[in-house]
Amino acid sequence: MHPSRPRQPVRTWALYPLLLVASLSGSWALQWLGLASGPSVSLAILLPALVIQVIERRWPHHRSWRPNRRTWVVDLSHSLLSSAAVPSLLHAATIGALHAGTERLLTWGLALWPSDAPLGLQLLGALLVAEFGTYWAHRTYHELLPLWPIHAVHHSAEKMHSLAAGRTHPINIATTFFVSTAPLVLLGAPIETIALLNVFTGVNGLLQHANIDMRLGPLAWVFAGPDLHHYHHSRLLAESNANYGSNLIVWDVVFGTRHAPQGQRPSAAIGLNEASLPDHFWLHLGLPFTYKRNTSRYRRSTITPPPPNPATTKPGTSWPDPPTQTPRKPVTVS
Repeated sequence: MHPSRPRQPVRTWALYPLLLVASLSGSWALQWLGLASGPSVSLAILLPALVIQVIERRWPHHRSWRPNRRTWVVDLSHSLLSSAAVPSLLHAATIGALHAGTERLLTWGLALWPSDAPLGLQLLGALLVAEFGTYWAHRTYHELLPLWPIHAVHHSAEKMHSLAAGRTHPINIATTFFVSTAPLVLLGAPIETIALLNVFTGVNGLLQHANIDMRLGPLAWVFAGPDLHHYHHSRLLAESNANYGSNLIVWDVVFGTRHAPQGQRPSAAIGLNEASLPDHFWLHLGLPFTYKRNTSRYRRSTITPPPPNPATTKPGTSWPDPPTQTPRKPVTVS
C-alpha cells in the first residue's frame, strides 16, 4: 500500500473557486440592485483583495515572497495608477467611438453578440473572445524582442504576492485593453457582461499572483490559475515562455504552450533571469526606454540553475527558496 498523502488545507483547493464565484455573484447582485457597473466592479474586486492579503500574511506559500514595505508600496502604486487608472481612462476616451462602430455594424444587420443568452454563457463567450486577443498579445511581448522591455516590468517582481498582479507598464495595460475589451464592445456585448469579465480578470489576477498554495486539479486545464502562472514567472525561459493565458488556459492548450510538468512544483526563484531590478516605480515606467542600460547595471551575478529531474523528484515537491545573496554593486557601463 502507498502511504497516505498528507491532507491539504481547505484553502488549497477551495479558495480559488470560492472567491471567483463570490465576487462574480456580488458584482451581479450590486448591479441588479441598481449600482453602476464601475462601483460594483471595484467593490467586487476590493473585498476579495482584502481577504487574499490576510491569508497571504497568515499562511504564506513561500516566506521569501513576503514583500517588504518598499515592494508593497511600489506594487500598490502600479495597481492604482497603472492597472486601475489606465483602463478607466481608455474606456472613457474610446467608448463613444467603439459604440459608434457597434451601431454601424447593427445598421448593416451584423448583430453578432448573443444578447438573449443567459448571462453565464455570455461571460463564457466574453472570456473566450477576450482571452484569444490577450493570449496573442502576451505571447508577442515575450517572443518579439523589441517589445519585451515593456512586459519585463511585470516580470521584474521577485516576490510573488497578490499586488504584484498590478506591476504592469501602462503601454502593456493599453495593449491588453484594446485586444480584449474593444472587440467585445464592437461585437455588441452588454455592459453587464463586460463588467463581469472585468471582475473575473481582476480577482483571477490577484489569485494568480497570491503567495498562497492553491492547486486547481482538473480545473487547471481550463483556468489560468496560480499553480500554472507561477511557472510563467520563472527565471527559466523554457518555463516563462509558456502559460500565457490571463484567465483561461485553453488557448495555451490549443497552441501548445501550456506548461505543467507532472510531479513538479514551480520554483520560488522568480523574476528576470538577466537582472535584478530595484523596486522603483519611476524606473519601471522608464524601463522600455532604458532596458539595456538598467539590465547591465543590475545584472545578476549568477543564473538560475535548471530544475531538478522530475524522475528523481518526489511528487508535489517544489524547488527550494533561492539562497540569500549579498547586494550587487552597480556595474559601470562604458
